[in-house]
Amino acid sequence: MTLLVIAAGIIGILGFRAGMVFLRKNQYANYWQQEISAGAPKDALRLVVLGDSISQGVGASRVEKGLVGRVARHLRARCGKDVAIKNYSRSGATAEDVAMRQLPLADFDAADVVLLEIGANDTRRLTPEEYERYLNTIIATLPLEKTVIADVPFVSNREAYQEKLDQVLKGKSAIRAHFVPELIQTSSWKVTAGDFFHPNDKGYELWFKSFKPGIDEVLEGRSLLKEVEK
Repeated sequence: MTLLVIAAGIIGILGFRAGMVFLRKNQYANYWQQEISAGAPKDALRLVVLGDSISQGVGASRVEKGLVGRVARHLRARCGKDVAIKNYSRSGATAEDVAMRQLPLADFDAADVVLLEIGANDTRRLTPEEYERYLNTIIATLPLEKTVIADVPFVSNREAYQEKLDQVLKGKSAIRAHFVPELIQTSSWKVTAGDFFHPNDKGYELWFKSFKPGIDEVLEGRSLLKEVEK
């Protein structure tokens, strides 16, 4: 009986944690939609985001603890400006979604920094060849001089998709966000949220560290740093 009680308790805790991830997923989606509709100060730094649930911040304890929230905080600190975020990402998105639904919404001329993060869902829903085709469309549209592009997340069957990403970007002046060794080497349970799939706060910290060098390259290359840092 005691073992049954303990097992039921563990299952209840795990179910609660997974439920919180699902609840926050909807909250974060609504938050980013409100940000898209919100106005922005005239001199604000403009961040455009394309991607899937990673860019939504699913799994983080607060939206600010997700990838985009951390990037925005970094931009404010380094540039000394407000940050207007247009996060067009969508949970479950693939490269097809980015190419067909997210790209048309974005104003890349007005953007100062662009983030692209995609691939986890593609490994389950698109063939490597389909992924490559849509990825070519995306890359041909993006302003590469101000875009930071993430590697394919560490999910099953990623190798073929990562290879396609590398092939598409070969010979192009692309700014990459390669995963930091700590993200690769850390035990998955330490960086995974209650749904055992998305990153937790620690995981998103490491995702941000992977993006940070590329973001700083964009800021320095486009003279966006505040005066005291130049």
